[in-house]
Amino acid sequence: MIKLYLDIDGVLLHTKKPCAAEYAAEFIDYVTANFDCYWLTTHCKGDATTAQQYLSEYFPAEVMEKISRVKPTNWDALKTDAINFDEKFYWLDDYPFRAELDVLKQHNQEKRCIVVDLNNYNELKNVVIKLGWELFCLADHWNCWKRGVGFDIASTAYLNEDEKTHLIKSMEAIADSYGALKWTDKELELLKRIKDYNYHIGYLFRE
Repeated sequence: MIKLYLDIDGVLLHTKKPCAAEYAAEFIDYVTANFDCYWLTTHCKGDATTAQQYLSEYFPAEVMEKISRVKPTNWDALKTDAINFDEKFYWLDDYPFRAELDVLKQHNQEKRCIVVDLNNYNELKNVVIKLGWELFCLADHWNCWKRGVGFDIASTAYLNEDEKTHLIKSMEAIADSYGALKWTDKELELLKRIKDYNYHIGYLFRE
């Protein structure tokens, strides 16, 4: 499963008047189900309970249960000190330092940092769509299906029809680029379910 490094302030919480960001609960549900999640925040330096205690002021118990799945990291001056560059990852942050971006560039991983701006409309919803697309691009899709690893259809109500259509078209375009790869009956049935109902794509990659 791909690692996801998470900041808190400016990603899950607004900073000027601290409160949970729009769609934060749905976002937490998505990422904890589809990624191996780690804190990369000043609120966690080796102990995840400090981040949990901080967030408990803003989220109900059912969301905190999912937040408790996020693992700790330890770092000093730069957050990139905690990133394992030997494994696939994404890092969500609202304001990565220039020195941190330089480290990513040295490892040819600058695209792994997704800068979150909660001033944008539906920002976390857009991040979910971007992560879904990126996961599909990273996957060796055909081999995943041969190993029996496929789509996990997660029920949500917060993606509208245009957003679902956008995600489906993205998947179809990527699949077409494989040339010989065609949608199987199982995949087509899943796509039909997404079009017919209020679903979005989640991917499970099991090692």
